[in-house]
Amino acid sequence: MELGHILLRSTPSKAASTVAALQRCCSKSTFSSRHNPQISTLPNMFTVEPQFQQQQMNPVPQCYQALDFRKKVAVCDRGGSLRYDDLLSRSLDLARSIHDLLPTPHQSVAFLCPNQSSFLLSKWAIWLSGHAAVPLNPTWSEAELEHALHDSGSALILAHESLIDKVFDLAERSGKGLMCLDRSWTQKGTEGESNVLVDPQFIFEKEMFESAKKSPALILYTKQKGVIKTARFNHSQLNAQAWSMRSAWDLTEKSSLLHALPLDHTFSIVSCMMAPLSTGGKVVLHPNFDTIKIWSHLLGIPVKSSEPLPKINLFPSLPSHFHQLLDRYHQLFTTPKTKNFVRKTLKKRLRVMAVTGGPLAKDFRKQWKAASGHEILNCYSALNTGSVLSAALGKDDAYLMQAVPGVQTRVVSKGVVQDENCRSSSACIGELLIKGEQAERDEWVATGDTVKMAKGRFELLGKKK
Repeated sequence: MELGHILLRSTPSKAASTVAALQRCCSKSTFSSRHNPQISTLPNMFTVEPQFQQQQMNPVPQCYQALDFRKKVAVCDRGGSLRYDDLLSRSLDLARSIHDLLPTPHQSVAFLCPNQSSFLLSKWAIWLSGHAAVPLNPTWSEAELEHALHDSGSALILAHESLIDKVFDLAERSGKGLMCLDRSWTQKGTEGESNVLVDPQFIFEKEMFESAKKSPALILYTKQKGVIKTARFNHSQLNAQAWSMRSAWDLTEKSSLLHALPLDHTFSIVSCMMAPLSTGGKVVLHPNFDTIKIWSHLLGIPVKSSEPLPKINLFPSLPSHFHQLLDRYHQLFTTPKTKNFVRKTLKKRLRVMAVTGGPLAKDFRKQWKAASGHEILNCYSALNTGSVLSAALGKDDAYLMQAVPGVQTRVVSKGVVQDENCRSSSACIGELLIKGEQAERDEWVATGDTVKMAKGRFELLGKKK
């Protein structure tokens, strides 16, 4: 009997009955709970670090690095916080369940999770089980989800219980396996977990990943102007992207990043999640972008709860988000006293504010700096390359970017390479081409974006016309 038929033999009605039916079928491995006794035993101007070249070629999943930061907090969301050790042990428990269903490595496993710690846990578990992770966007239609599942060849779907209805019928119709993750997987760590460190028993040794270093590790699908685009990366490419941004943003174990981005792009998954975690830093996840809640967190003032908010010192976002935040700023902070409080607080609490996804007008940048005291650091990231350009820290002209470590650049106008090394003192305008270990393909990639370049620094002008 096929895997999908084993897991989806029962067909419950929609909404809450779906989860209830899956709970009743847990003996068939359809409902995954940490506390289910049947499964509990499965339980440049940038500084280039000396380790960069070694890490740039590292084909081992990032989750193995968690051993270096076991007692530190890795991720926070509305449900609380998880240390690296909690996250690793729970990911291994889930990975063993996945491995029981898909024992042959290098298959694709899709997962549908909200912007919560369950996303990170699922991704790590898929990697630890030896497979490629395929994140699905919860806002997509059934047809779009079906396209991603078919194109990636995913044999199994992990779904958070809050999103199980999105894929239940789809999994049954396509004959794919389905595992539902309940909230016990991401509940705040118990006291026992917090005080006892147990050496993890990995399913695969690092040598397995090193011998298959070209196999996909992450398959991404995102919509750009209504068109679904995809990119595939192996672990070496993902680690190179993460370490490039670690250098560009000067990330350390004290870094704490406020994350409210859709988790379907290299910028949100690699630059804003993998990069801080590569240093022992922390990621604070918001389920969606809400201007009131984001302002609340930026200022460290809880809206409803009396509990203190997790401290943060980095805030990367999108142009549209910054525009919405400034609009809300003008609504909320109307007196000189409150405006002065906001500016002083943000200067004290935040170290980096960064943007990707398009240029911000210089007039807007001035308004934002007057309101927040911060220059917004420009960052250029594409789906198939990851983040390849970033403005340098501590510069007034934060809209000018330079190549991050490990990236080569060219500017091409009308088919002519203006400057292969992009170090000319005279400005030139053309399409940006990049090449590097972190790109999807080991060749020059035409980005489709126009830049103005002088002395190795780039200003993003917009899409190529």
